[in-house]
Amino acid sequence: TWLHFSTVMSPVKQEQHSLKQNHECSSVSRKKRCIDVNQKLSEIPTSSHYHVSYMHRAVVTHVVCSTKHGYIITASQDGIVKFWKRRAVLDSDNNKTMEHHQQQDNDKTASSVSGMCLEFVKSFTAHVGAVISMIVSNEGDTVVTLGIDHVLKVYDVSTFDVTGMIPTDESSQGPVALLDQNYVALVGFQEKEICIYSLSKLSLEKKLQIHASPLSAMVYNPIYQCVMSTDRNGLIELWASKESELGSEKVLGLSYKHKQNTDLYELLKKKTYAITLATCGTHYALYCQDHRIRLLHHGTGKIVVCYDERQKVYDKTFTSSYGIDALEYGKRAATEREMTQESSIFGKKQEGNDLLYQTLSLSFDSTGQFLLVPSLMGIKVIEWSCHKIVKIVGKSDASSLRFLSLCLCEGDAKVNQQMQLARMGGSKLAINHEEVNSRSDALLVALAYQKRRFYVFSHIDLLAKKDDENCNSKNDAVTRRDVLNEPPTAEDKLLMNATTTQNDAAGDKLAKEAVLRTSMGDIHFKLFAKEVPRTTKNFVSHACNGYYDNLIFHRVIKGFMIQTGDPLGDGTGGESIWGGDFEDEFVRELRHDRPFTVSMANAGPNTNGSQFFITCCPTPWLDQKHTVFGRVTKGMDVCTAIEHVEIDHHDKPFTEVNILSRDIN
Repeated sequence: TWLHFSTVMSPVKQEQHSLKQNHECSSVSRKKRCIDVNQKLSEIPTSSHYHVSYMHRAVVTHVVCSTKHGYIITASQDGIVKFWKRRAVLDSDNNKTMEHHQQQDNDKTASSVSGMCLEFVKSFTAHVGAVISMIVSNEGDTVVTLGIDHVLKVYDVSTFDVTGMIPTDESSQGPVALLDQNYVALVGFQEKEICIYSLSKLSLEKKLQIHASPLSAMVYNPIYQCVMSTDRNGLIELWASKESELGSEKVLGLSYKHKQNTDLYELLKKKTYAITLATCGTHYALYCQDHRIRLLHHGTGKIVVCYDERQKVYDKTFTSSYGIDALEYGKRAATEREMTQESSIFGKKQEGNDLLYQTLSLSFDSTGQFLLVPSLMGIKVIEWSCHKIVKIVGKSDASSLRFLSLCLCEGDAKVNQQMQLARMGGSKLAINHEEVNSRSDALLVALAYQKRRFYVFSHIDLLAKKDDENCNSKNDAVTRRDVLNEPPTAEDKLLMNATTTQNDAAGDKLAKEAVLRTSMGDIHFKLFAKEVPRTTKNFVSHACNGYYDNLIFHRVIKGFMIQTGDPLGDGTGGESIWGGDFEDEFVRELRHDRPFTVSMANAGPNTNGSQFFITCCPTPWLDQKHTVFGRVTKGMDVCTAIEHVEIDHHDKPFTEVNILSRDIN
């Protein structure tokens, strides 16, 4: 897939050869490049489904990785910081062997069942409130977090412990840059000055006045020992981070003398600014508020390429370039609009106590050749020198997850073989790990919008392996990859119940259509059994058991809806097939966006019983409040006739309209 880009690179002049020589050289070049790209891609997981996911009690906001020590550190909206140890990545076949040796272990963590990607190590209640920013040192020895309580916490990764705490100015907030093992920089007074704190002295060392406007992003470049910082006016500054030249413009590796000869004022001209930065040393990637990604060369200060991530670009290419239909794209576009308009992820100023501190991030691989970009189509792996998308990670899961922050963990997991052997009770599997798993253990950890899980991608796609297997096996794989290491929410329980329902019904034909034969005519409607299995099962079971026979339409409101399903006939009765109430099943693509929508009546969240209604007009205010489980396909005139019957002051028809019988196809 080729990218939408505009390049400003000057063409490279080459000597002219004969057509034959040129063809031979280009063929060899293409082959070498193909091998080279595949070798480098081996350190980037490129599966379409995430391998496993783990939970926090609140929305996960930040993730970093220490390759040196083999730890992944996550932080959440409630101020919790967790350490996770990387483990060998095993496929499902090897998992069965592992599980066989762990059957007598009472603490069967789901990490072993789901692929052994990570193992939980330690949890800290690090801050009173949300974590604003988290950064790891270039060496991977130190992690620093900043919370809304205006406290910097310093962690030693090797011992996974807190080593220091620095109270900061009450106006201090992100972004944060860890300059080296000794200093950390963060935004200070009125978001304009940069405060430099010493990690050894645990005190304020220096204040820098570099920007005249509030800062928006900051990143440390360890190769040239400098920092790039940007403000909300679009001004880009590079300044030295050496202790002797801290804050000066004496930056190594620059080939220009005046900024007028660079593109450092380009964002200012375009009236935009960077909301997140990433660097590979020689280049910087800037994700800007105008939804464009600009790559800037360190030495020349020139923008070498610009990628357009605006939604209107996807509006034209979602089918041709990405192969998704209009309904699916509409769902993703709605999430994108919500992120833009109702959150601060794309730079919008937010106020209040319920702010979501999730951020967008970009990431280069260790070679600097590939740029990883989260998008509404998945996580793009871009070979930016060729302006080409070589892979989209999580393409299948992007239907329900909008990925935001990324953390690429390259290299193999550091496995203590003696410890592994002891855990396995003498199994040779730990010692023969290299024979069992010859592929790279590289992981890609991603966070998603408003999700309290983080998602781990590996080179193994368990769901792709299950495509040719039975329904039970695939549903089981879907459930097992979401580890319940925290108390489940109603959404988690609903997912488990839905999967259980699907497993129980495996091999059975799903109900596709229902016919209500009323005293005024027949109403045919399509059922969404796959999308809302529990609600559909409740309706179908009641219908087949004769529960709805001879019930009346007890509530009719002209221009709104017609309601039935209450055995008492007054709107206060009815229960589910399980007794009592059952949970809502909200699916983004099933909305009250048209008349003749069949939906569950309730008395509040998760109070579904037996009553349902059919809308007579679009009722979008009912979305996320009532579960849609059908659409009328025939008999709209019957619905309209019922809608216009005479009613009393309780909205009950004077002349009863009954359900005489029903058919389920």
